Amino acid sequence: MPETAIASEEIRPAAGWWRRALTTLRLWRQVAESEMYGGMGTLRLLPFMARYAATGDDWSYVPHPVPPWAFGPGSAQDFRWYFQSETRVRVRSVNELCEWLQGCRYAGDPDVFVSDDFWQHPRTFEHLRLGDCEDHALWAWRKLREIGFPAWFVVGQVSWQHAGEVNKHAWVQFTRGEGEEVVLEAAAKLGAPMIRPAAEVRGEYRPHFAVEHGTFRTRVYGGFLRHVAWYRHVRRRREFYRRLQEGTG
Repeated sequence: MPETAIASEEIRPAAGWWRRALTTLRLWRQVAESEMYGGMGTLRLLPFMARYAATGDDWSYVPHPVPPWAFGPGSAQDFRWYFQSETRVRVRSVNELCEWLQGCRYAGDPDVFVSDDFWQHPRTFEHLRLGDCEDHALWAWRKLREIGFPAWFVVGQVSWQHAGEVNKHAWVQFTRGEGEEVVLEAAAKLGAPMIRPAAEVRGEYRPHFAVEHGTFRTRVYGGFLRHVAWYRHVRRRREFYRRLQEGTG
């Protein structure tokens, strides 16, 4: 998911009740400045902000509405759209799903679509068999529903990116066996493991938002609050492109 890398102003857990209170207020201000939610939506997140100020747990989450654009500039559709229309590829197991993805090629959107961020429909991805992280992940997300696995499409940050920068990444989380939550790195290539227990990768992945493929309910993760300042830049970028399209820039 190619994004312009920018310096990350991180929110870190605070010791002492007064420091936690100040951190919570800082979070509230930055979420409000992102204009992601109205006043009431931001207010409903306040208890979660207070918990995050105390724990700093990037994997903690709260059920909460998330606008599609927050998942990335290319997220221009309602998530139900990715489940419309028939697809041609049929898989019967998670292993078959991974095998098919291994035959796809990773390619950035500027090279394929001459666009900073373009999210393919799974049917298009099956035809081209190339794309970036969210194209791989959206296809896997849909196929997991088809074979009966509860799953979440997730965007956030990963540790192998440059320190101090935020580049959005997309992956899938689903439950298998006796309730074990795992991460599916759908774009993994060159023999890298595609499926790992979530408990093993908590230090490598920082989820920001997730959407479930049954009811399409969404989650806000602590990772979003750690990098909430970044979303002010997303808002400004969206406003800039909107003005260009309207000819008022």
